[in-house]
Amino acid sequence: MSDWERGYSAGFKAGMDAQRQQLTQGDTKLIEDYMRGKSIDSPLFPRKPKRKVRQTPKQKLLTKMTAVKWNKYKKGKGKKTYVEIRAEVSRSQLYKRKVKRL
Repeated sequence: MSDWERGYSAGFKAGMDAQRQQLTQGDTKLIEDYMRGKSIDSPLFPRKPKRKVRQTPKQKLLTKMTAVKWNKYKKGKGKKTYVEIRAEVSRSQLYKRKVKRL
């Protein structure tokens, strides 16, 4: 381990220790629950807002077709992102034909 790495980890540890001292007992319990993956609703960890807009039939079709292609693709050692795969699907002739049928 280099000097830089030792210094970085020592600084990180010192910062975490200082933060732990400032937390109250209740906050510590919230953090522990959060780290265990429990669902929490508090000012420290607000819940993610739920999706408010339903997908249109076109969007549903695109999501469904992308999922099939993405699941095949991610098994390999690909470099593309999900968004890039989705864009390819949306430009494909197969998708365009299926959208016309909707």
